[in-house]
Amino acid sequence: MNGHLLMAFLLFTGFSRSFDIFMPEAEFDKVLRGGSLDGFITAKEFWAIIGDIRRTETNALYLSTPMSIGRSYEKRSLDAFYITDNTSQLPNYQQTKNIILFTSVHHSREPLSLTMIVLMVREILKLVRGAGHNKMKELLRDNIIFFLPIMNVDSYVYINENYFGAHSKQIRMIRKNRHGTPGCADWLGGVDLNRNYDMKFGMDEEGSSSNPCSEDYRGIRPFSEPETSALKAYVDSHPNIVSDVNIHTYGNAWIYPYNYVRDKNNHLLEQKNRLFFDFYNEFTSQIHKKDMRALFGNAAFALDYSTNGEAGDWFTGKKHILNIDVELGNPDPRSEEFYPPQSILADIVRYNWVAMKEYLYRHVVEFTHRVVLFRSQANFEVINRSISGLLGSRLFFEPVFDGEVYSGSYETRYCIKDLMTDTCHSVKRFSGSFQEDIRGRHVLEVQLVFKNPQDLQRLQGLKMRIQRPHPYLNYRDQHYLFKKSA
Repeated sequence: MNGHLLMAFLLFTGFSRSFDIFMPEAEFDKVLRGGSLDGFITAKEFWAIIGDIRRTETNALYLSTPMSIGRSYEKRSLDAFYITDNTSQLPNYQQTKNIILFTSVHHSREPLSLTMIVLMVREILKLVRGAGHNKMKELLRDNIIFFLPIMNVDSYVYINENYFGAHSKQIRMIRKNRHGTPGCADWLGGVDLNRNYDMKFGMDEEGSSSNPCSEDYRGIRPFSEPETSALKAYVDSHPNIVSDVNIHTYGNAWIYPYNYVRDKNNHLLEQKNRLFFDFYNEFTSQIHKKDMRALFGNAAFALDYSTNGEAGDWFTGKKHILNIDVELGNPDPRSEEFYPPQSILADIVRYNWVAMKEYLYRHVVEFTHRVVLFRSQANFEVINRSISGLLGSRLFFEPVFDGEVYSGSYETRYCIKDLMTDTCHSVKRFSGSFQEDIRGRHVLEVQLVFKNPQDLQRLQGLKMRIQRPHPYLNYRDQHYLFKKSA
């Protein structure tokens, strides 16, 4: 964006070149509904907002400079950015922390998803920069957040440039990328990027189409498109991605894999990945308690149709990454369209932030535990209920007797289990400490075997320290004292 256009945009939306994260909500709502396309923001306006936020040194500490993960069909850059607790340490974080991934604008006629990301960036930074301790600060201790805002950049720019021009009605409804096919109208060509993934690709003609002029045309093969291929390369090169959210519009629905099945109860997911299935049920129950009226389930349930070659199924089925597809909306019937009225844009994204924030908080690495005692052995089952794992950390354990560290004779072992009911199949011995990744939704079982069985009765608990691989951040080791359960 050139200087004159940027200044005009900043004046139009009502905020200065130094974005005030703590501006009044009414002022920020002007930003959320202040884009030049009937309130929707263009690609240039989106990146101007991100650039303006980064102009303050404090925001730049948490919000990275944009970076490219590849090129589109028309050779535009696929730009992305991170939010961390220290952008100067980003190269290290990309290896030692969990990555939470967000994508949007797979379909170019869904501009409100960009507004959602603007809101998310602002709300996350408000919490991170705010006074006192909060869960967002805890979240960034073990995680970084990666945003790929405009997957379908060619078609989105095309809509931006022709929004008010000839054939605007048809052009605004373009869904696919710009890889056109002879014989299809200009606004009917291209490939549906969200049917171009390698999970049940082309399984049938109901969940995607082999007709190049159809709006859900899947392409000639999985990842045939440079946009999806670039995302695949990023995912393949970052094995520490733990979750992905694909933001879409519209429908007021939070959609869980598997989406290629017609079973609305999603028994396939329950069979294939019980840990993910249980999380989705927990999350659904949690959001319902907040009186958020939205649909939660797979595509067959939430949308009443199945899909194949879809991104969410690929993330879950092929990459073992927990996935949610969000169809933005709210109970207002006016939200049920790709271009809802300008007056309700802020209301829609704020409504979805309630669930999105809780989803992010489910990545805070927290432990609960239970203790099982028998004969001369104590098993401490330390449960990581987070989506995210504890990566590259060293764990220290010391049994406690009468308020002091036990110095008698005992043997220590540990194993990692999917569920508390599982049997330890790979038990390892250790002395004092060990280094092991504790994946999200997993159980660390620490076993203490005492030479003198009577010592088991005097055991008060287990002292656990976590030494994370980020000493330069002055994170103190976390201390837990697990007292003996009844």
